[in-house]
Amino acid sequence: MNETRREKIIDWLQLINFPNVGPITFYKLLEKYGSARRAIENLVEKAHGYTRQDAQNELKKTEEKGINIICRDDEW
Repeated sequence: MNETRREKIIDWLQLINFPNVGPITFYKLLEKYGSARRAIENLVEKAHGYTRQDAQNELKKTEEKGINIICRDDEW
């Protein structure tokens, strides 16, 4: 997995696990801010949530189990 894709997945994991962010809010935030990272930056100012380290740990666990995370905007 290249570093750019890895960073995007970490951003997505962090955003989707943020308090009060479900699937609909997740996609609305992506649309509003243009990226998960920019959405997180705006949310972090308002509340503490699922940290980047939490997302990195989750991705590491999935990789150890051979699980691939697919993001909706991945190219096929």
